[in-house]
Amino acid sequence: MRHRVTSCLIDAAATAVGGPVHIGLSRKPLLLSLVDRKVPYLTADSDNAAFGTPGGPQLTDLRVQARFSGVHLPGSDGRGGYLDSSVATVSWPTQAIAASVQAQPFGGLLTQLSTDGGTLRVQFLGGLGTTTVRPVVQAGRIVIETVDVRVFGLGLPTSPVQQVVNLLSGNLSTFPLGLTPTAVRVTEVGVEITLAGGRAELPPLHRDPSACSSF
Repeated sequence: MRHRVTSCLIDAAATAVGGPVHIGLSRKPLLLSLVDRKVPYLTADSDNAAFGTPGGPQLTDLRVQARFSGVHLPGSDGRGGYLDSSVATVSWPTQAIAASVQAQPFGGLLTQLSTDGGTLRVQFLGGLGTTTVRPVVQAGRIVIETVDVRVFGLGLPTSPVQQVVNLLSGNLSTFPLGLTPTAVRVTEVGVEITLAGGRAELPPLHRDPSACSSF
């Protein structure tokens, strides 16, 4: 029985973060969880998560550490589950950022991406130019500010690379479970985002809805 409950929660967490997860459960006795179909909290870690919408911008190869509080288990059809609140830390490595941008229209302009003093430095046009951008949180959204653009070492208007910046902004516009960014910073290895959210429905299970039935 414990295996079935754990399997149900793994499926729910994996569906939410879009990738395989390792979960941790609260110390609430399992029998009580079976009675009220509620887990006080659930932690979920993933090294290969993906956020986004079908046919829209996608964040891939994410590292996610999340805590879901007040988890109400889905029904036998894999639906009806929800959580009361959630917090998460998401790390997006520079290699994954570059690959994501290069896969989009106009992404071929980008040839290398690195971090530099709290900013992202992008080389484009085969290294002939660079642009420096900084992600910031504004009104619950992540906005990419263009700090500087240089071609052949000359300062130029930021418009030539604005389309690439817009793509990067689009990639950071959608998060699951109603999570919204509260902070963002550029580290030595990529972008780290702190997220928080309130009550949200769990997405329908895809892998094994029957794991949530009959307990």
